[in-house]
Amino acid sequence: MEEMHNFPEHPEFQFNWSEIDIAGREQSVVIYFNYGIEDDEPFFNLGEKLNQIMEDQNLGEYDGHEMELDNRDGSYYLYGPSAEKIFKAVKPCLEEIPFMKGAIAVLRFGRGEDAPMLEVEIS
Repeated sequence: MEEMHNFPEHPEFQFNWSEIDIAGREQSVVIYFNYGIEDDEPFFNLGEKLNQIMEDQNLGEYDGHEMELDNRDGSYYLYGPSAEKIFKAVKPCLEEIPFMKGAIAVLRFGRGEDAPMLEVEIS
């Protein structure tokens, strides 16, 4: 029996893991967002929360963040053996943060630009 995976709030993102060759590949979740706040504290606080989630749930590695010099936009980088597990773990935290509204999480199921990927908007 084929195992279908989906994100209930996004039925269009239903896919079959057997169609994606992910064995032994490093996977990632990169979160791109608009910021536009002068104060950097909320940005750094979220990075600490993401790092804690990754450590507490043994999901892989929080590999840091980037922020434009004018604080216009930024990104967070998370890596581990399962992009799906990473995203499901961090999604509730992201949804609580006002500046994450409209952010895009890119789940990449393997290394490189040719790896299968999925984009999910944070609401």
